[in-house]
Amino acid sequence: MSFHEHVHEHVHDHHSGGDDSYYIDQLCMVAISGAFGTVCLALYFWQTKMLELLLGPQFHIYVLISGIILVALAVLRAGALWAQVGKAPHAHQHSHDHEPDHEHAPGEACNHEHGHHEHEHQIQTHAHSHGHAHGHSHDQSHADHDHGWAPWRYVVLLLPIVLFLLGIPNKPPALAESRREDYTASAEIAGLAAAGSDRWAQFCLVLAYFADSSKEESRPIDFMTLKNAADTKSMREYWDKEMITVRGQYQPSATNDRIFNLVRFKINCCFNDAIPISIPMRCRESLPNIKSGEWVQVRGRVQFQRTGNSFVTIVSAPTSKDVQLDAPDPQPWVQ
Repeated sequence: MSFHEHVHEHVHDHHSGGDDSYYIDQLCMVAISGAFGTVCLALYFWQTKMLELLLGPQFHIYVLISGIILVALAVLRAGALWAQVGKAPHAHQHSHDHEPDHEHAPGEACNHEHGHHEHEHQIQTHAHSHGHAHGHSHDQSHADHDHGWAPWRYVVLLLPIVLFLLGIPNKPPALAESRREDYTASAEIAGLAAAGSDRWAQFCLVLAYFADSSKEESRPIDFMTLKNAADTKSMREYWDKEMITVRGQYQPSATNDRIFNLVRFKINCCFNDAIPISIPMRCRESLPNIKSGEWVQVRGRVQFQRTGNSFVTIVSAPTSKDVQLDAPDPQPWVQ
């Protein structure tokens, strides 16, 4: 009878290519999350003009909240990865003691009957006691599947960050030349008279158009207030034939350099759903030196022209000097 005692000491290295991919992927995601959060905070606190172009004002607070959450998550995850990588290497120590179940005195016979092939076998029963000392705990959170690192994913995620660094967008949507002259018909005097059979009213309107109004005081008016004034009778009566000043973007006509639209953009939520809102305008003189999309301040007389069952607002500028280039509105969208 023999006594067996085995002491095994193993040091295992669990470092593998799969783990490398996992940590690289996690570090990239932490960096992307932190970058997105930083961009959100920069838009809210510093690049406010870009944020106003991107989103309606009702969504700005959510940009701030998103930035704070993304930066906080990036910091927490980075700390967790740092602690995980800094753990001690894996070490196993195994102690195996093999002892027989019983001992036989010298000369004592050990009689065991076995029915297998009718052979008598003298066997030894080994009792194994294992003492395992583990210098670490196994983290199997990512060991059960492969984490392949796919760099192409980050190219897509980096696109918004690259656009932010390039300062895009930095201007409202572009305007094309207008081909709608439904309300301005032509630059002829007859087209300036309001529809109806009142000849005296038409004559007075024509005289007002040609009269020297350079010294007449004008009243500033909000773009949407002027646009919507045609919708109600009371507003039409209040603003009709009033000399006003209003700001917007210049949209030239494709066929007549004395006819143009004054345009502002309206958004529901973001830059991509912006729609142009226009007010038809005309001038006695040509306006050849103003480019499409440039901001202008227009001084002119308000008129309302019937189109079917509704009215539309039209502004008539006496001279080309009444259409002046102006600085862009810091708040580009209208509500």
